[in-house]
Amino acid sequence: MGGKKMMILAVLLPTVIGYLIVCAVYKQSISFIEKVALGFLIGTSFMTLQMFVYSLVGIKFGMLWISLPWFLLLPLIIFADRKISFSFNGWKQIELLLLLLVSMKVIYVFFEALIKPVFGYDAIWNFSLRAKIFFFEKMIPFVKLNPYFLGDGMKNYPPHLPLLEAWTYITMNTWDDVKMKIIFPLYFCSLLIIFYKALLREKNRAHSLFFTFLLSSFPLLTYHATIEYADFIVGTYFLGAVIYLYEFFKEGKTKHLFISALLAASCGWIKEEGLVFYFICFFVFFAYNKFKNLKNLGIYLIPFFVFIFPWTLTKKVLGLELGNTHETIFKFEKLFNFHQEAIWKIAYKTFLTDNWHLFPITMIVFLVFYYRNVIATKKRYILACFVLAWLFFIYLYLFTYNWENIMNDIILSRNYLTYFPIGLFLMALTFSFSSFAPKNRTEKYAK
Repeated sequence: MGGKKMMILAVLLPTVIGYLIVCAVYKQSISFIEKVALGFLIGTSFMTLQMFVYSLVGIKFGMLWISLPWFLLLPLIIFADRKISFSFNGWKQIELLLLLLVSMKVIYVFFEALIKPVFGYDAIWNFSLRAKIFFFEKMIPFVKLNPYFLGDGMKNYPPHLPLLEAWTYITMNTWDDVKMKIIFPLYFCSLLIIFYKALLREKNRAHSLFFTFLLSSFPLLTYHATIEYADFIVGTYFLGAVIYLYEFFKEGKTKHLFISALLAASCGWIKEEGLVFYFICFFVFFAYNKFKNLKNLGIYLIPFFVFIFPWTLTKKVLGLELGNTHETIFKFEKLFNFHQEAIWKIAYKTFLTDNWHLFPITMIVFLVFYYRNVIATKKRYILACFVLAWLFFIYLYLFTYNWENIMNDIILSRNYLTYFPIGLFLMALTFSFSSFAPKNRTEKYAK
C-alpha cells in the first residue's frame, strides 16, 4: 500500500477503537462527528498505553500484534451509528460564512503541518528522537545499560506522543517525519469539534460557530497544531475533561463522568503537568460529589490507575525525578523562594507580545462583569478548573526554578495552550449576543 494510505490507516485504527468505546458509552445521545473526535483522543491514548505494556512484558512492536487484540471490540459495533446524515438546509448565510472560515483554518493547519518535517528543537531531541528509537528498537528500552534507555531525550516525560509517532512509523514501515505529523492537525480538529458541539448543546449554531472560529484563529494555537510539541495536545484533553465534567454536573449522568475521567487521566499520560490537570478535575469533581456516591468516585479514580499510575510507578522504580531537571518543583525549601522579577515578564508577554489576540484582557473584563452570573450556575466548576490551572502555573513561575524559563521566553506561551481554551469556552457559554439587541426591535422597525 502507498505511503499516504498507510498514513491514513495509522490514524484510522486508533480512531475506530476509540469510536467503538465512545459508542458503547453514549449510544445515540451525541452526534457521529463528536464520537469520532472523542474516539481519536481516547483511541490514541489506549493504543499508546498498549505499546507501553508490550514493552514492559517484552513484546516487540508490530502492526499486526498491536492491531490484533482490538478486534475484540468488534461486538461494540452494534452501538455504532446506523444512519449518518448532514445537511445545510436551514443554515443562515452568517453560519455558512463562519463554517467556511473555520474550514479554511483547518485546511491551513493540515497544509502547514504536512509540507515540512520535524524542526522544533524540543521536538527533535525529545519526542521525535524517542519515537525513532522506539520504532527501530520495536519497544521502549527499559534497561539502563542500553544506550537508548527510554529513548533518550527527556526520559522522565510520559511516552504517549513519541509512542504515537512511532506507531505511525510502524504502520508506514518507514521513518517519515512529514506524513507522521498528520496526528497534530487531527488533534486540532478534535479540539474544535468538541468545543463546538458542547456549545451547541446550550447555544444556537451561529453563536457556537463564532466562538469556534475565535478558538481556531488564535495564532499560537494554529502554529502549535502544525509542529510537534505536546502542549496543545494536553490542552485538548484538558478541555475535553472539563467539558464532560460540566455535562455531568448538569445532567448527573455517569457516562459524562466516565469520558471526563478518561480524558483527564490521559493528560497525565501526555505531559508531567497533565498529572496536575487530572487532580484539578478530580478536586472539582470531589468538591461537588464528596462521598455522596462512591460509584462515581470509583469511576473517576479508575482511569488514574490505568493511564497515570503505571508510568508513575515505572519512573519511581527507574529512579527518575519529577520535573525537567534534578530539582523537583515540590522541594519544601523552595516553596517561599519568591521571584518577583518574573511578574513583569509574565504581564508583558501575556498582554502585549504573545499571540492571543485580546483574550487575556477580555477574560479579565468578562470576570468583572459576569462573575456573579458564573458563580450562580454550574459554570462555576469550569471557572474553578481554569483558576486552579492558572494558580498552578503561577506557582511554577514565581516559586520554582521555572522562573528562569519565564525570563528566557521558553515556557509561558506554550503553557497557555493548556488552559486558555477553557477560559474561552466559559466566556462562550456565558456571553449572549441577544443581551445587546434592542428590547423592542420589532416595534422599532415597524415604525
